[in-house]
Amino acid sequence: MKLVHPGGIFFWRHSPPLRGGSLQASLALPTFGREPCPLTSVKPPEEYPAGVHSVAYRSSSLFVELIFMRNKVMTHVVAGYPTIDECERIVLAMAQSAVAFIEIQMPFSDPIADGPTIMYANEQALSHGMTTKKCFQLIGRLKKKITTPILVMTYYNIAFRYGLERFCKRAKSCGVYGLIIPDIPIDEEQYDHYLSCCKKYRLHPIQVISPITPERRLKQIARVASGFVYCVSTFGTTGARSTLNPDVRAYLKKVKKHIKIPLALGFGISNRGQVLAALKTADIAVVGSKLINIVGSTKGDKVSAVKNFLRNII
Repeated sequence: MKLVHPGGIFFWRHSPPLRGGSLQASLALPTFGREPCPLTSVKPPEEYPAGVHSVAYRSSSLFVELIFMRNKVMTHVVAGYPTIDECERIVLAMAQSAVAFIEIQMPFSDPIADGPTIMYANEQALSHGMTTKKCFQLIGRLKKKITTPILVMTYYNIAFRYGLERFCKRAKSCGVYGLIIPDIPIDEEQYDHYLSCCKKYRLHPIQVISPITPERRLKQIARVASGFVYCVSTFGTTGARSTLNPDVRAYLKKVKKHIKIPLALGFGISNRGQVLAALKTADIAVVGSKLINIVGSTKGDKVSAVKNFLRNII
């Protein structure tokens, strides 16, 4: 039975990354003495495939879908954590809870945007033998059972080692909705061809921005963004927090001046109050570290624990 659901101040040219790419550049972090290169002219991909939402209209089809969704929440898992079988059952439980999107992270040894909780989950998944191939196999099995859109989150090293075009092709064949690879800045398109690969295989290259992304950068991202834009709620790494950044409303107001597709807000959202607060200004609330904390701390039925948590926040 199928279940029905839905960047930076300066950049520098780099060789293929060995340990995660240029996330600092993507999120406008300090360059720490590196010599910046001029921002290149980023042109929007022409003739996006059906389902890719033009930045010219906030009345895009995804906006319409979100209006009628009861649960405008995106959940996050690390593929293979706590085990491959349990991870699969947890994702199915998330789909049964009618979340809007499910983000599946391919584990990496150096997840530089992630805090201790997700970093530990990455280490455990890798220690259990999780690989890129096994992750795609997991997604393929899941998409035969659910219709909830799945996004693959990872770091550029994984896609680069696998072969970027091969990675995009495989993701599409598994039914993936889009990719979240935060350490591929759009300025590197002439070298990496990430956006063109996503366009070729009809994947949404989800862009990631932070509270310190300058407006000129937002304008550039607006020209290439599709699906939705992932807005980091605060400066730092992932992790559950007791309060939501009080400046979120002003931050997203600035973003909406330039970005005309749905906005997802993540990093630190861990309870119903924060979900509701996030959805006052954002279109999608992302819950990640809290769910992984629940999975890691539950000694008994982890699937039921996840379903109970989701029932209480959405």
